[in-house]
Amino acid sequence: MEISVKKLKNQNFALEVGPVTIEVTPEVVKNLHEVINLYLKDGQSQSADLEKKLSVFRALADKLVRANDRVLQHFLPKLTPGQLVTLVRLSTDQKLYQKVLKNLSRTNARQFEEDYREMDKITQHQAVVYMEQIIPQLKAAIAEQKKIEAEGV
Repeated sequence: MEISVKKLKNQNFALEVGPVTIEVTPEVVKNLHEVINLYLKDGQSQSADLEKKLSVFRALADKLVRANDRVLQHFLPKLTPGQLVTLVRLSTDQKLYQKVLKNLSRTNARQFEEDYREMDKITQHQAVVYMEQIIPQLKAAIAEQKKIEAEGV
C-alpha cells in the first residue's frame, strides 16, 4: 500500500493511504514521525539480539562436528526437518552436513538431503525459534557426550 503526504494551504497535511485521505495537523505528523522512529530503532535492537543468538547457535552447530557418532545417532532423529536443516545451515562449513548424513539411516539421509535442498531460505527469526526448540535435546546430547568421554578416559 502506498502512502503519500501533501502539505495543504492551511498548514495541515493530507495523508493519502490507498483510497483514503486524512487531514492531520503538524503536531500529529510530528508524533507519527516519533512513533515510526521508535519502531525502527526497536527493530534494529531486535535484529542485533537475533544476530547475537545466531552467533551462539552457530558455535554450537560447529561443536557438533566433534560429537561422538553414537550421540548424534540418538540426537538427530529427535529433530524436525526444519530444526535439522537449520542446525546444519548454521554450521560454518560442510563437515556437519557430512557428519549428519553419515549418522542417519539411508532413508532419513535421503529425506534430509531433499529437505536441505528445499529449505534454502530460512529467516533469522525462524532459525532462532528452531534452535531454541532444540536446546533441551542438545543439552541431553552434550550430557551423553560428556558421559562417553568420561568412560573413555
